[in-house]
Amino acid sequence: MNDVGSQSAGNQQNTLISRAMRLLSQRDHSEAELRRKLAAPPFMANARFGSKSPTEPPKNPSILQSLNR
Repeated sequence: MNDVGSQSAGNQQNTLISRAMRLLSQRDHSEAELRRKLAAPPFMANARFGSKSPTEPPKNPSILQSLNR
């Protein structure tokens, strides 16, 4: 049996994807591009500190120390 909550979450996700597709149709992007962007991992805030990739930790550990203060 399916939970009502899991059905609701699935419906909400479908609604969000449908809304995103409608918004996308107003722009010059394809559905494939939107799906690629949605599947990509989010960028970390520390990526701007010289990391080679968005998920790589910062090279300077003092940055983390200053954030923990």
